[in-house]
Amino acid sequence: MPKAGTRFSSKSETAPDAPVRCLPRVMRRLLMTAFLAALASAAPAHAAPGDLDEAFSGDGFADLESGVRPNAIAAGPLGTTLVAGSASDGSSLDEIWIARYTASGEPDSSFGQSGSVRYDVSALIWSPQTDSLANAVAVGPDGSIVLGGETRQGFEEERGVVMRLRPDGSLDPDFDGDGIITLDRDVSDVELDGSRVLAASGEAVWAWLADGTPDPSFDGDGHADAVPASQLELGGGGSIVLGAHGEKSVTFGRLDANGQPDRGFAGDGSTETEIHDIPLVDAGLQSMAVGGDGEIALGAQICFPTTTGPSGGFGYCVPTVQGATPSGEVLGHIVEDVPGWAVATDPSGEAFLVGGDRSPGRYGGPIALSRNRFDGSYDPSFGREGTAIAYYGLEGGKIIELAVETQRVSALLYTYPAGEAKLARFELDGEPPDADADRHLDTEDRCDLYFSRSPSGCPAVPRTVHLRRNDRGELYAFLSSAVERCEQNERLAVYRRQRGRDELVQRGRTTRSSVMDVARNPARGAYYAVAKRHLKTEAGRCAGDRSRVKVVDRA
Repeated sequence: MPKAGTRFSSKSETAPDAPVRCLPRVMRRLLMTAFLAALASAAPAHAAPGDLDEAFSGDGFADLESGVRPNAIAAGPLGTTLVAGSASDGSSLDEIWIARYTASGEPDSSFGQSGSVRYDVSALIWSPQTDSLANAVAVGPDGSIVLGGETRQGFEEERGVVMRLRPDGSLDPDFDGDGIITLDRDVSDVELDGSRVLAASGEAVWAWLADGTPDPSFDGDGHADAVPASQLELGGGGSIVLGAHGEKSVTFGRLDANGQPDRGFAGDGSTETEIHDIPLVDAGLQSMAVGGDGEIALGAQICFPTTTGPSGGFGYCVPTVQGATPSGEVLGHIVEDVPGWAVATDPSGEAFLVGGDRSPGRYGGPIALSRNRFDGSYDPSFGREGTAIAYYGLEGGKIIELAVETQRVSALLYTYPAGEAKLARFELDGEPPDADADRHLDTEDRCDLYFSRSPSGCPAVPRTVHLRRNDRGELYAFLSSAVERCEQNERLAVYRRQRGRDELVQRGRTTRSSVMDVARNPARGAYYAVAKRHLKTEAGRCAGDRSRVKVVDRA
């Protein structure tokens, strides 16, 4: 051991009489290469896009409660997943059921009783009580929940229900006094647009303010009638994208933020596409994805008739994904060898995910998940040539709905032949955003503006959108961010205020200097810039996503 005060030379020291032996340079390089390879093999490998998330219940699969029939799934704050549907009340009746699972796949004990809660809404409408179920669920950035569902009296009468819950699963009395609103038709889908609640019911879209009163700015009385609406998604500029299905066709539609048909979409706000010409075929719309530029993908199933049985019926169903451009041009079937009909928008906004199985129309194959661009082509960086395949024991399964967050996608599925409902979770990106695991996005991490696991649901990296005019009169937009690189290659859109619907002036991406040029000689008017909404639509807009208005009073 060296004595105190001993000074070390940068050169190695040897005993005077010891012979100095040096390894040849080639041998030293070989040893170093072997050493580095050993370190690499010992380090834990990052999961690849399309892999099952093994942190989720140990193998990527989680069991649901026995006896429940789930219909809908949504991503909640902090990596939680909500599942809604129905469950037996212990007799022959079904109640609305909703459960929340943690990021590790366990029931969330802070939600309801041991992770789930049930509501019998039929008692509010019918006497005697009857069945009720949830068809859709949406989650706000604060963890508040909206459910859409129905209750039926026999086969003839039905009522729709919209429920708003607090983050702990209890009814929110600030919403219409008791947390529940009833409608004459079943509610097939719900969305949260900031604090506003949207619901699809029959051939109408309804809008309520946070207190449950109808939104007077939405078509004058809080609901838009005679519109195709069994599925809802929020689009750019506050627009509402709609989807519906008929006997042999599916319909695309788009409303503006005020509930009026968007005349820029197919001329009158909606368009229809026939997906098969065989008589008596049934087309059932299951889900919808909307791209960052307004592209649409609808997931549906086509059921062919069979001659067996006393009155025919539908004996064989296959999935299809139908596409449309932002202007409403129908593209038809856009995905070949489609594995399913459950679609959801990828966090990038430039692709969508499709979930199902590898044996369309027949049960018993492994579940499958693909990532596709909006022209239908597969993303080869995902899974194996665009498709991830997962087996669950020796059983088959089929994905019926997807819920997407930044790094992962959760899938609600049924296994066959057991008929059990389960959750599966897949990786979307191969590396977590919090690279140094300090639970904060900072300069040590790569920039993650798409989603956040923060309680607000907004990006954890602060950013602000600006719109300026230089000395030459040119308009330009730019981003500022607290973290380096977080303002580069980000999508911005600039609008000019107009009566009815604001005019889109330009859409583009920021450069490495965070700037997007807009116009050399802008017309007179009031302009503003908006950052692309990366968050799931329930989150609304986050602070800094929209610039202040810039008034141009001379050309």
